[in-house]
Amino acid sequence: MRSILRNPWTERSIKYVVVPVLLLCSLWLPPVSLGVRLFHIDLPQVTASGGTVSEPGGGRLTVAAGALSGQMRVRLRAIDLSDKQAGVGDAAKAIQAIPANLQLVSPLYFLDAYGSRPKEAAFSAPLGEGLQSTDPLDVYAWDGRAWHWVPSRPQADGAEVEATLTALPRALAVVQAQPQALAVGVGAPDMAAVNASPLDMASELYLGGLSLGDGGAVSGEITLSSAPANLSVLPVLSDQVGGVVRSDWVANIVNDAQARANHVKAIVEAVNKGGYKGLSLEYAGLDASLRDGYTALVRELAAQLHQAGKTLAVRVDEPKRSADGAWDTAGYDWAALGQAADILRIPAMADPAAYAAGGAMEACLRELTRQVDRQKVQLVIDANATEQTGDERRPLIYGDALSLASQAPVAEGGNMVLPGATLAVQLPQMGSGLKEDEASGYTFFSFKDSSGVEHKVVVENATSVGKKLALAQQFAIHGVALDNLAGTANDAHIWDTVRVARTPSGRGGEAGAQRTAPRYTVAWRVESKDGKVVDQGTVPADSPELSWTAAKEPGEYTITLAISEDGGKTTLGTPAKLAVNIPTPTPSPTPKPTATPTPKPAAPEAPAAPAAPPPSGGGSFGYGIQVDMITDGNHARVLDSVQALGFNWIKQQVEWFRYNPAPGVYDWGALDSIANDASARGIKVLFSVCKAPNWARPADDDKSVAGPPADPGTYAEFMKQMAAHFKGRVQAYEIWNEQNLWYEWGGRGHRLNAAKYVELLRAAYGAIKSVDPGAIVISGAPTPTGFNDGDTAIDDQQYLRQMYDAGLKYVCDAVGAHPSGYNNPPDADWRTFSDPSNSFQAVGHPSWFFRGTMEGYRNIMVAYGDGYKRIWPTEFGWASVDGLGVRPAAGYEYAADNTVAEQAQYIVRAYQMGRNWGFVGTMFLWNLNFAPICGPADEKAAFSIVDPGWGHRPAFDALAGMPK
Repeated sequence: MRSILRNPWTERSIKYVVVPVLLLCSLWLPPVSLGVRLFHIDLPQVTASGGTVSEPGGGRLTVAAGALSGQMRVRLRAIDLSDKQAGVGDAAKAIQAIPANLQLVSPLYFLDAYGSRPKEAAFSAPLGEGLQSTDPLDVYAWDGRAWHWVPSRPQADGAEVEATLTALPRALAVVQAQPQALAVGVGAPDMAAVNASPLDMASELYLGGLSLGDGGAVSGEITLSSAPANLSVLPVLSDQVGGVVRSDWVANIVNDAQARANHVKAIVEAVNKGGYKGLSLEYAGLDASLRDGYTALVRELAAQLHQAGKTLAVRVDEPKRSADGAWDTAGYDWAALGQAADILRIPAMADPAAYAAGGAMEACLRELTRQVDRQKVQLVIDANATEQTGDERRPLIYGDALSLASQAPVAEGGNMVLPGATLAVQLPQMGSGLKEDEASGYTFFSFKDSSGVEHKVVVENATSVGKKLALAQQFAIHGVALDNLAGTANDAHIWDTVRVARTPSGRGGEAGAQRTAPRYTVAWRVESKDGKVVDQGTVPADSPELSWTAAKEPGEYTITLAISEDGGKTTLGTPAKLAVNIPTPTPSPTPKPTATPTPKPAAPEAPAAPAAPPPSGGGSFGYGIQVDMITDGNHARVLDSVQALGFNWIKQQVEWFRYNPAPGVYDWGALDSIANDASARGIKVLFSVCKAPNWARPADDDKSVAGPPADPGTYAEFMKQMAAHFKGRVQAYEIWNEQNLWYEWGGRGHRLNAAKYVELLRAAYGAIKSVDPGAIVISGAPTPTGFNDGDTAIDDQQYLRQMYDAGLKYVCDAVGAHPSGYNNPPDADWRTFSDPSNSFQAVGHPSWFFRGTMEGYRNIMVAYGDGYKRIWPTEFGWASVDGLGVRPAAGYEYAADNTVAEQAQYIVRAYQMGRNWGFVGTMFLWNLNFAPICGPADEKAAFSIVDPGWGHRPAFDALAGMPK
């Protein structure tokens, strides 16, 4: 053996063969594992023949044959949020980067891939139990820096989701899109229509004005000088020229590369020249032969607009669904267009049947959000009604569509009726009545014309829009857009429905987001030849049976009929008229009926708007409370309490006489520290300014009570000085307080006068806006008194109408209200509610009810064409002496009927109602701290939410815990 080992050949073999082999083995095997480190031989291999890699939890990556040139080593590993690995490295970075609107419903699936990469692959992941719906489900890919949406599709049984990959990401995750602030777009033909509309809820504006020209030119121009600065304005480029869709011109462009490039250049030049933020491309009527060419046009246009920091929206036509459920999208490749554009706009279907459970509209959005990132999808809602005859549809304005139902009335048995006889009136165009389709919310009716052709009228209203918003919520899409609403007479309640639904807490399908279906009626009125109203009434429009007991006075009469949505208070569209003749019978002594007073028009003429900026509408919903920081100088304690409530507004009443003791003399005193201290904490301030100094008041009024100035100009000057001094620190001003009550308006002697008040408001509005245009001016809130003698008080709702008659619409940003609750729940209906156990029976009148006051004011505002404005309840609350150890103050006996628990419940519910209504601005609870200031026996203490020792009453803690 020794001789063998000493053999030179043996020595060479050991030196040059054995030792290297052993060395290589040591490197190849653990712990060094060079093969694993360099060539990843421990990972599954995928070749050009394809293959599947999985992880124990069920996640799979599949590469089809031919998708890979070469070889790839790849590992799929799942990291749960509970794993230690989730807190470190790339996993921690990926988790932190998940967008707030996405909820992770799977592990993170990391891909460790080496070698060649496939041009496409499929990823599958199991879906856990407990998912209520797969509609908002998505797959996102992580590239090491950010998450990106990838197309995916859940299996029909909901067990798995499969995503299509065009590149291998670093990681993948299954997420569920969560409701977020609903982006609202508004379409309008021009800026005039925009400026006439409430746009506080809108974020995007689509303005008509650009059109395709022959040869690819872009014609038209949009002036943006008056466009609201807070809106992203996108001009619409259409292929409709002179009312004709020129898809032939589009065809000449998109299928020719040079023509396409020239057209893209023309569009970009038009966008840059106009200073637009982007463009909405709306080429309609494209057939399948233009699909590839149009996709190429959109891709090229998107690239150039994005390079310039511009936005591209693309609108597609309504797709058609075949019998097998497949979608024919004609010339619009949803997936490709959605990938290139920033917003993909799809019209809501007009057919009510599309909104049945599992119907075409739901199926359409489901398919669309599988092909396109839902954060880009916008549902376009047309506010017009439609009249369909055969395959033809024509658009109609809301009132015009409804008024078709009341046209061509027929008197059964002829137009002559004997005195006192019953005349039946038929409405043949209404058929069996106006019906509501429950699934879609549409109102519809059908009739046949004189030629026997059937007409079907479908009416879009706030209820049907609410149903569409529910779909937007269901699929968590980017948002909605409203066409043919701005600047039109279509249903104004749509604005309110959308205003509520745009927030995550009120979107679409929630009860608060959808308006109760309108109660359509046929309102009828009978007038004599001299124009006197002798009878009137309403009948339900869903089963109209109209009959009139003829007057006993012979003569010619006219029956006027129209559709109403508010029980006959106002009517819609063009009324129909039916002439009736009552012949002279055998004379007999019959009393002449007393004529009913002629109703006032729904929207009376009002004085012209002042030169000051037009009213803003009153901002958005907010949480406020009335405080007294003048008597109570411990501002820190007051503001600590406001912030503990989670509120962002305070109201302080300002008595004018204290701060303007002589003409031209101003001493702001404690008001400066109030404004400064609130501003330092980010709390907004409303000053409610009332009570004129004696030097400014009329010589003959009652100086023992508060009153207005003799000259509105003196108040206007004070408000101008105040607004200039507090600009940036005080955000809103209420002009006077409860001016429909004798002791707030100079005493008795029939001084109460809404027109005089509006003079004061008009002067103050102009003065404030001249120095602080951004300040919100609130009309003084009348008080609900349940009393109406014109001297002691004027009924608040009558007074509000008188204010509108005098021009209120033009001289306030929002309407002030004091919706008292007394001892009634906030949602109680004044027409039906009563509680026999209450010692004070505040029933049978809206004055005693929070809801009755709020809805009454809202109805009046809508009737006067002021429905876009918000109501600011500048004082509301419920009194309770429970726990104060005192009896109620005289005149406030109802405070004994409310427990502190009820007080807390009612106040919270009122805030929730106000938030959900959509027409309410900031609500100010009456009050925070008057109990410590005035003592328990004062009537104001019963309304306080702290006790005389600053302890929290139950309402305080309930409000602090209330979701905001």
